[in-house]
Amino acid sequence: MYKVSALGYIVPIFSFSWVIGWYSAFGYNYLAHFLFEMIAVVALGGLFLLLVVLPKERRSLPLHIMGMAFLGTAILEFAHAVVYPGYTLSNAEYTVELWIYSRIVMVFGLMLSYIVSTKTLRYDIQKQIRNLSSLLPVFSASLLFLHRYIPDYLFYKNGVTTLLKSSLELIFATCFIFLGWKSRKEPAFFIGAILNAIAHVMFISYAGVFSYNIVLGHAFMLSGLNTLVWWAVKKYLILPFREVEELAKQFGGKLNAISKTVNERVEFLNAIINLKSELLNAQDEKELLDRIISFISRNPYVNFALFQEGKLVARHPENLPNSVEKYADFEKFKVLSFDAYIKSPDRAVPKLLEDLFLRTDILAQNIKNSKELKNLNQKIREQEEIRLNFQRAVSHELKTPLNVITGNLQLIEMGVFGDSSNLSEPLQSMENASKYMLELIDNLMNLSRLETGRLTVKYMPLKTDDFEPIVAQYKTLATQKRLEFNFKFSGEQEFSGDYKLLSSMLSNLLSNAVKYTTNGKVKGQMKISKKV
Repeated sequence: MYKVSALGYIVPIFSFSWVIGWYSAFGYNYLAHFLFEMIAVVALGGLFLLLVVLPKERRSLPLHIMGMAFLGTAILEFAHAVVYPGYTLSNAEYTVELWIYSRIVMVFGLMLSYIVSTKTLRYDIQKQIRNLSSLLPVFSASLLFLHRYIPDYLFYKNGVTTLLKSSLELIFATCFIFLGWKSRKEPAFFIGAILNAIAHVMFISYAGVFSYNIVLGHAFMLSGLNTLVWWAVKKYLILPFREVEELAKQFGGKLNAISKTVNERVEFLNAIINLKSELLNAQDEKELLDRIISFISRNPYVNFALFQEGKLVARHPENLPNSVEKYADFEKFKVLSFDAYIKSPDRAVPKLLEDLFLRTDILAQNIKNSKELKNLNQKIREQEEIRLNFQRAVSHELKTPLNVITGNLQLIEMGVFGDSSNLSEPLQSMENASKYMLELIDNLMNLSRLETGRLTVKYMPLKTDDFEPIVAQYKTLATQKRLEFNFKFSGEQEFSGDYKLLSSMLSNLLSNAVKYTTNGKVKGQMKISKKV
């Protein structure tokens, strides 16, 4: 509740006097009526803005309904004023219809607003009523186009308005009286409502469109609407600003202090977040620790000391004591292998730094693990290099004496050392064994090349017949083990490939098959697909 100010009385008196003064000076015609109606339209639109749009915190469902009704009425009032008798767009019947439509919209809105104000409704029902009332302006606009489908005799007959208009004016006045009485604790609203009620009593009947009672009706209507606008402006604009001003005076100092504290804390938190990102680039524990010490030393609100096995390592500010026993009133934290002592007037700071220290420990462990893994990988690479070098060296060393043996076997077969016909069988066995050993050595060397990425594939024209000697060799070995041997070639007879690699793979496969088969048979196939 608030007392009505002097301006609350001045607004209706001035509005009423102005309408009567205009009538006395210029008479009442189309221009006067249009001017009065436009002032009413502006007032209704202003009430819509003040009751519905501003401010959300003070908005209520009854006021929302009333504001929507005011906007719907403003739309119809504007059209009513444009086609009022006395202008080129004059249409007496249509202007009466628009006036009655505006009363229907207003009566519906005021009645619904009053009913809602006297009831306690569930939230879902309130939401439905709010949505329904929001359609009032849309309904008003649609009536501008749908009026031609509504029978004229409902509004006037033989040039005289029907009972419908008088009834609506009476209901309209009654609604304003009820709303005014319900809000009598707010004098400005009460005065505005009563003035509007009187205005529509004046509109119940009239002898002509420019009669004196119409002038009085507009005088009371504008006085009432302008008083309601003043009530809404004071309640929803002036009073909130005054409340803010009073709160600012009462709590301004505290709010500034709180704002400063919040800003400092946010700034400190952002600095810690940035530091956490920087710590990810640290290379060792020393760099981690140096960055943390540098960060804390830049904060004037933090007292900080770092000890390792009771020995002072760092402190901020410099006038802090050297002895760890003097830090009994500090909060103690563990960071890496150090003891950190923190003291700050802001209780949140030690907690934020504790989280930073925990993250630092994790990063330090990650750095340690990363270094150990790097050293281990280096050792593995070194061992692998030693193995490959040994493998290459042994392969070459084995191949040299084997070449000597193979060469001497060929000389013996040629008869250089005399007749060797009686040694054909052991010589053949020795030759086969030498070829087998040579294949093993070649495979070992190829494996070494493959692991080091130096194995190259040399393509050349090939035939399946080129691999028959290899098959024949292992067929002989299989026969010696009394195994059934069946290996064949299929597909293309001529193709391209690396003879050495293919020979090595085929030889390995057949060698393992014969070697690890104790009884039964060895069966296989080498299929060459046509290249697309």
